[in-house]
Amino acid sequence: MPSYRPTATTLPWKTSKITLYWEMISMALRQKWFAWRTHFPEWFSLNPSVLVGPKAHIDKARWFRKLFGGGVRQSGSLATAADYALTNHLPLLPHTHILASSFASSLDNLGVQLLLPVETNILWIGVSHLGFSLQQLIERAKLNAGITLAGSRLIIHFQVDESAIQDLLTVIKSMVEENKDRRNLALLDVEQNARYAKGSREGMKRPERPLRMDLAYGTH
Repeated sequence: MPSYRPTATTLPWKTSKITLYWEMISMALRQKWFAWRTHFPEWFSLNPSVLVGPKAHIDKARWFRKLFGGGVRQSGSLATAADYALTNHLPLLPHTHILASSFASSLDNLGVQLLLPVETNILWIGVSHLGFSLQQLIERAKLNAGITLAGSRLIIHFQVDESAIQDLLTVIKSMVEENKDRRNLALLDVEQNARYAKGSREGMKRPERPLRMDLAYGTH
């Protein structure tokens, strides 16, 4: 499931109802759950998952894992971290979605393009129509606010607080004001942008290219 789509913490149903119709469920533990990218890059690259289902199915899954050479030696520390995340971090995720929704609304008010509906804690943005490049925004955010952006994808992690979001909005607002004579708002579909800010898929347009390509080398 692409990460910009709804998750169990954003849908209006309990997880028990969502999982009622499947025999097995795989739960991927990604950026939302951990803060390992900086301190434990080798763990983060494993992208661990939790498999839930009947014992016979789990045994068969383990057989396939061994068949294809999968598995991790001494995985107790990884399992402990996963257990902690499920117990302590999962309840925090709805708040990240609230922050992301509020952030999207503020970006929309500034004229920043939202490339996809903001349905979870992930936003994809474009700024070229505002008269400055994404790279310029990345450099200014680092210089003026100490915020590191990797591209057009912004993830509101559970450890990101509102002050950091406000700091980034302040940077963007100042850049919008500085480049007001260069912007071309005719390139922005204002109504579509407002719908995306609210998480609506109405009128959703397919991206011209996979947005993950912009993670490190965004051009918007």
